[in-house]
Amino acid sequence: MNVIDVSVIMPCFNGEKYLLQAIESFIKNCSQNCELIIIDDGSTDNSPELISKCQLKYKDCSIVYYRIDNHGVSYARNYGLQKAVGKYILFLDCDDCFSDNFIHSLLLGVKENQADLSFCYWRSEEKNCTINKSFFVEKDAFAKMILYHKKRIHLCSMMYCNDIIKKYKISFRTDLKYGEDIDFIWKYMVHCSKFYFSANCFFFHRDNHDSVMHRFSYSKIDTIEMYRDNEKLIDLFYPIFLDTYKKYAVQRGVIAVQKELAINGEEQLFNSICMKYRELPFNSLLIHDGIMNRIASLIYIVSPKLFYNLLKGIRLR
Repeated sequence: MNVIDVSVIMPCFNGEKYLLQAIESFIKNCSQNCELIIIDDGSTDNSPELISKCQLKYKDCSIVYYRIDNHGVSYARNYGLQKAVGKYILFLDCDDCFSDNFIHSLLLGVKENQADLSFCYWRSEEKNCTINKSFFVEKDAFAKMILYHKKRIHLCSMMYCNDIIKKYKISFRTDLKYGEDIDFIWKYMVHCSKFYFSANCFFFHRDNHDSVMHRFSYSKIDTIEMYRDNEKLIDLFYPIFLDTYKKYAVQRGVIAVQKELAINGEEQLFNSICMKYRELPFNSLLIHDGIMNRIASLIYIVSPKLFYNLLKGIRLR
């Protein structure tokens, strides 16, 4: 039996629209010793049939299929982690896909450079980007990429070492419906020392406006406390970065949630969050964010009421 280098974990829930593209992007990378673990999270569409056809069509590639009751994407990914036998881990959503040389490039990044994590940028199908040089990234620089969202990196554009995941029992929080991917990245990266950027491969991320990420949910409020919970993690394993993290992470979470509450006219909740987090220093958002976010943050700092009324107007128009 061949040794599996890479386990690709793909949760799937009613993903028939783009599922074949996702699977075929794995197949194009299948020259490596890798497996695709598909966790069907209780789909009610034709996803199971499509997966079965792919298993028959691509018998030379390892496509492993599990069907479970619907528990959400975090539970499905954790299930996949339990089943994965690869030395390295990748994640793939069923509406996204890999570039042709994706697995090979990231695998070289971790193997030849003895990195704990290799990564590339993501892009949408409409945007092109060429980067010619691979390079090491300092830990602080990588942490700032995650914290400030300065680069187009994503849970699925990174290759993880399974030994680190198992050693520190890293998993996805099943109590979060939003932000579980960022939470996982922080829990992983604090245990890493070497980060490697792999050029000329991309993760193709489809901005699906039908997904839950584009719908208002009270569960998004939980992301604020997720950022606060991670302060304890960073203090324990990466204390040198704690001050930088505390100046930005929770504050950015508050602004993001308050935007949605204002747009959806949730004035009582908006005011409650204003009171709960009123002591936070928001000024750092005026330094590190993009121009539109800086303007929004400035308005919130000057007058939360004005911030609310301006954004509420967007919903009423």
